[in-house]
Amino acid sequence: MTTFLTPNAIPGVFVSITINGDLFQPLRGYKLGFLKPGDKVAITATVAKGAEHKCYTLDAKMTATPKAATHPGVYVKNLTITKVTFNQSSGHTRIAGWPNNMFCLEIAGKTYNIGVFNRHGQYFFAIHEKTDPIETNLALPVGFVTHSDPLRGVARVFTGSLFQETRLHWSKMPFRHALGFRAVIAGEVVTIKEIAKTGAEKTSFSQEIKSCALA
Repeated sequence: MTTFLTPNAIPGVFVSITINGDLFQPLRGYKLGFLKPGDKVAITATVAKGAEHKCYTLDAKMTATPKAATHPGVYVKNLTITKVTFNQSSGHTRIAGWPNNMFCLEIAGKTYNIGVFNRHGQYFFAIHEKTDPIETNLALPVGFVTHSDPLRGVARVFTGSLFQETRLHWSKMPFRHALGFRAVIAGEVVTIKEIAKTGAEKTSFSQEIKSCALA
């Protein structure tokens, strides 16, 4: 099950966040707030001395590239907020798209994705423990969330047919007051209200959920 974690929740790892060089403590452990174009966010992960680990980034093909350490056991991810310029939009900002908005850390037999994402102009920090998608079977209820990634903003939902899952974009997920953003977690069940064809070429999903609620 995907688990959302706050800074310093990874045993043997200290994680800190700076915005424009100033140390920042996310509200509720996740919320960075509204940021403006040019703002620079840096995530630093410091691994305890002697702890066996791997740190790497991923490209669009999911190829892992070892991440260089600034000092032994210290890794920094630098991100810059930019202005949205397409479709004549103004006043909107964005951050590097997934997976360029994060880095991965393997330690003590677990893998964690660490990064920042944008939701309607607000920015959030997230560490989540990476797990394999739950394998579908006919015993699962319709609406079962088999996988979710907050840094990517997409979840997979079982729709009742074996090996058939539907895409759920973050904008259609239920709002979670405890987190401060829209999200679902693997293992939860949603009530599907509306499904439509994606019509998109760059996705393996033929359908996506347009409306749902937590069951």
